[in-house]
Amino acid sequence: MLISYHKSKMTQMVKAPIFYVMGVSGSGKSTIGKLLAKEFNIPFFNGDDHHSEANVQKMTNGIPLNGTDRKEWLLYLNTLAKKTVPKVLSLSVLP
Repeated sequence: MLISYHKSKMTQMVKAPIFYVMGVSGSGKSTIGKLLAKEFNIPFFNGDDHHSEANVQKMTNGIPLNGTDRKEWLLYLNTLAKKTVPKVLSLSVLP
């Protein structure tokens, strides 16, 4: 994944960017997200920090989440994305 923006032109190009950094577990989403947030001086949010307790329990027990499990989480992340702009938001996405 390569993201290339010229820092001085970002505000001219996009008024309120939301960078979504997506990938599987261990792919470096948080590392890349934090670097982007630092580079552009904007907040970073790790989507995994916003799972429900039920989802956390399932994952802790090695049970994969399904679409139903992810629905409320994704709706919450959508709301979060709209509240604080600009931002970097990382999240695991699986088929």
